[in-house]
Amino acid sequence: MTVLVGYQWAASPKEATVLDDGTVTWAGANRVVSAADRVAIELACRTAEATGARTVGVCVAGPQAGADPRARSSALACGPDEVVVVAAGREPDTYEVAAALAAVIGQLGDVDLVVLGDCAADAGTRMVAPVLGGLLGWPTLTEVGEVAPDPAGGFEVVDDSRGARRRTRVTGPAVLGVAVDACVPRQLGLRQILAADSKPSRVVPAAELGLTAPALEVLDRAPVELGRRRGHVIDEADPARTAALLVDELIQAGVL
Repeated sequence: MTVLVGYQWAASPKEATVLDDGTVTWAGANRVVSAADRVAIELACRTAEATGARTVGVCVAGPQAGADPRARSSALACGPDEVVVVAAGREPDTYEVAAALAAVIGQLGDVDLVVLGDCAADAGTRMVAPVLGGLLGWPTLTEVGEVAPDPAGGFEVVDDSRGARRRTRVTGPAVLGVAVDACVPRQLGLRQILAADSKPSRVVPAAELGLTAPALEVLDRAPVELGRRRGHVIDEADPARTAALLVDELIQAGVL
């Protein structure tokens, strides 16, 4: 049995530089395993340890990740038994990440659980888990805070469903999107860093997985032009009159 956990090898948002024209650049930024991904790795490792399974970390990223051994060693120090880095020809989008994860799962063959962090490589849309679940035909749960073995078989998963705490029994393979506060990652010391060198890892070019580029390509990016604000303040002591004046102005502006 294998618990697969996806992670990013990406620049920290704290190191982003915003230029005068609004463009965000990552020049000179160091790449790391994000805090959200460390939470996912920790939850995956705890689940694997409780069930006697192994944990395999998988990173899907651009060519820089394949060439940098830290993309593997940094993740291995966090706890996984093995790491696979899928090196794409460019920074992958949501579908490419999900398709690569599905291909690795097909190669491994014994994956029962997929755990993904809150900041999967999908431009902040949090759609990698649902897309992967769709490709695999597996149920998908998001905002997961707890995972435990079910005495009857499978897992008990606790997630946040519309603001309510929900407990679900999962009896087959599933994809889990982990909440950022699901657990506290283990502290990394010299022992964990040195142990990472003895664990297996490999780099797999995306082409070897039979993946082809999707029929879309981002041609350009530009900041969103925000509309000009009038800067008008309705200063009335009476709330009812304030509301009436606001409605009148909205009608005159054609909004209502």
